[in-house]
Amino acid sequence: MNKKRLLTISAAIVLIVAAVLTILHLREQAQWVTFVECETSGGTAWPVDLFHPDICPDCAAYRECESAHNDYTQECPVCYGPCQECQAQYDWLASCPQCNTTCRECENKYLHNFKDEAERFHLCPDCKLCEDCREEIHTRIRNCPPCVACEQCKEENKKYEDIRDVCPAVVPCGECMEAMGMYPDKCPGGLEKIGNVSDASMWFTCCK
Repeated sequence: MNKKRLLTISAAIVLIVAAVLTILHLREQAQWVTFVECETSGGTAWPVDLFHPDICPDCAAYRECESAHNDYTQECPVCYGPCQECQAQYDWLASCPQCNTTCRECENKYLHNFKDEAERFHLCPDCKLCEDCREEIHTRIRNCPPCVACEQCKEENKKYEDIRDVCPAVVPCGECMEAMGMYPDKCPGGLEKIGNVSDASMWFTCCK
C-alpha cells in the first residue's frame, strides 16, 4: 500500500470518528432542553409522574389499591384536617431558597450528571445545604402532634401487615420505577419525548 493511499484511509478514519463523536455529542445535548427551548420546539413541559398509567401501569394500579386500603376517615379523623393544618406551617421551598437557586443552577451546569450523591455535594455544596434544610423541615412536618397521633391511630387500626399482601402490584411497580429512573424514556398519551427540562425546580420532561 503506497503512502498516498495510506494517508487517504487515515484521513477517512479520522473523519468517520469525528462524525460519530459529533453525533453522540449532539444526542447527549438533545437529552436536555430549557423550558423556552421546549416551547419553541412546539413541546409541552410535563411534570414527571411515574404513576401515570402510560408510564408504569402497575404503579397506577398500586396507587388505586393503596389509596383504598389506607382510607382511615372513619377510624382516625385526626388524620384528615388537623394533621394537614399543622404541616401547612412548614414550606421547604420558602425555608430552603438555595434548593431552587444556587443548587439548581449548579445541577443544570453539570446536566445533572453525577456519579453519586457524594460527587453532587462536592461539586455543588449548596445542594448539601439544601438537602440538610429539607430534612429538617420534613422532620418538623413528621413531628406535628396531630400527625403523630394520626400514625398512632393508624397503627392501632391497621388493616394489613404487609402492603404486598393486599396490593401485589407494588412489586412490579417498584421494578418499573427502578427501570425508569428519575426521568421516564417516554411521554404519556403517545406523545414524543423531546428531552428532559434542565431549568426546573422539579422533574419535567418535554413532550410533543
